[in-house]
Amino acid sequence: MGQAQQHRAVLIVEDDAELRSLTAALLEDEQLDTIECESAEAALAIMLIGGQHVALIFADIRLRGVMDGIDLCILRGPIVGSRALLKRSHDEIAIA
Repeated sequence: MGQAQQHRAVLIVEDDAELRSLTAALLEDEQLDTIECESAEAALAIMLIGGQHVALIFADIRLRGVMDGIDLCILRGPIVGSRALLKRSHDEIAIA
């Protein structure tokens, strides 16, 4: 008999509540578990004390608060073995 598969969630870190909720709904439609956070600080707390395994961090690069999405991804390395996907707001222009 095989081991029970652990549920691994997508941690959505987005300070825009409407966009965060929409993203969660789309991922849940694909049968993925989600955890929603409005800040990098809240996401870090969930990763430090939460009991759910995080498979993917989907974070906005620019977040309100002391930390941004990049800071979160740098700090998450020693905490969890999850991957990260960073995004920017659709109205921002990348500067090379």
